[in-house]
Amino acid sequence: MGREGLDSRDVFIIIMTATTTGIAKSPSSSSSTSTASRTLANTTCGGDRARTILKCLSLIRTIFSSDDLFWFGQYKACANTYKMDTYPYLEVNPSAATWLTPWQMRKMPDVHWVQFNSDPQHYTLMFYDSSNSNVKGLYTNILENKLTISTNHKTISDGDGGGGEVIRYEGPVNFRNFSSPFLILLFLQEYTVDISTEWRRRFLKPVYRFLGNFTREYNLDGPVAVNWALVSTDLYATEQNRISNIVDNCPHYIARALAKHERTFIPPNLHLYVGLYVSFTSASITYQSCCNEYKSNATVVYLNPLANGTAKAVDTRSGVMPNITISFVPFDQHQMEEFRHSLFTLVMVDPDIPEVYHSLGNSTYPLIHWMTINIIGKELSTGEEVHAYIGPLPPDENPHFYYFVLLKQPRRLKKEDLEGFYSDCGEALKGRCLFRMRQFVQAKDLVFAGATWMAIENDNIILNISSYYK
Repeated sequence: MGREGLDSRDVFIIIMTATTTGIAKSPSSSSSTSTASRTLANTTCGGDRARTILKCLSLIRTIFSSDDLFWFGQYKACANTYKMDTYPYLEVNPSAATWLTPWQMRKMPDVHWVQFNSDPQHYTLMFYDSSNSNVKGLYTNILENKLTISTNHKTISDGDGGGGEVIRYEGPVNFRNFSSPFLILLFLQEYTVDISTEWRRRFLKPVYRFLGNFTREYNLDGPVAVNWALVSTDLYATEQNRISNIVDNCPHYIARALAKHERTFIPPNLHLYVGLYVSFTSASITYQSCCNEYKSNATVVYLNPLANGTAKAVDTRSGVMPNITISFVPFDQHQMEEFRHSLFTLVMVDPDIPEVYHSLGNSTYPLIHWMTINIIGKELSTGEEVHAYIGPLPPDENPHFYYFVLLKQPRRLKKEDLEGFYSDCGEALKGRCLFRMRQFVQAKDLVFAGATWMAIENDNIILNISSYYK
């Protein structure tokens, strides 16, 4: 078939069946005007030719289905584990406000299309992520009407011909707070093509400047059919970008969760940009409490600020030092160098001291459990410990929240700089009581950089360790 003879009726329908995951609530967000839309301006299905684009859309149907027993699954992000609910079918409708999440689109779909023309034809299928202008999958020389991916990722197609996997499919990982179109573009080939090494290298970078050059060089007609899904962000995408050292938005989610706690020592409109991750490696212990013997097994506890954040006092007790990981993903090398030489203060406080112990702390002026100043970059060992770690000791039946806060310093601090920002109390807690944290932050020009927390309830080990509250 010649290029002049192409009619969109030759391609009747595209059906995508994909192994997807549970439906998470998508944020209410509007789609952005993408470079992909501009890229399509001079193609069969592109541009502002409303009738043409509507005609192309009428040929397309995209269905995500759950044919994998483990498709609902779970994933870990920002120190939290998310379990996904099931959803057997989800049909994409570009004319409706339908959002998918990166978690739902993480696996390669099977793509089918039915054509009226019986002549042998070859196609190129492209997946294009407009959020970063990257090609996320490219398959060429697809014969007839189907593309499937076998378990060993060798591309095959219906009929006698085989498709070629140029770029293995990767789902979108949009980390922004607005949705972006993820496009599925079908091109008709005049002949079989062999994509050069140079083009394979180019596709490793954003392609908005030379996508048209690619289609012209290989005489690709179209797109003869196009579909898209509006992709929101989710914590799965956030984690993928974090571990890839692209951007870390976990502090953003933690700041939003922290704002709901409404603590007076936490500033309004809090912005966090450093990941602060805390864990405890607790050895087994046998102890006496109220004339009874108790045993606690060895365990590792990871603080989870985006869930309930609960932990046991016995697992976070004094003597079990917190393991601190300070994480920062820079936008450029200059920002990384600046971070490496930055100074930080790490403080752990309890603002839930009951009224009966009012001399120790309260919701406005918390009790200090741990404090280290002059930490260089992410290396906790470079800091100066002002107050040694004391494990949680909630004396009442109500759970206490213990906050770990990382504060950026404009200059080095001295231990004497804390004087005047606490009240006298018992010798065991000297310098820790009624910490005027908000005033200290303001006076020393400190900036909130990272945070996390845990909730601890009274248990048997606390009944045996109560001297601090006297």
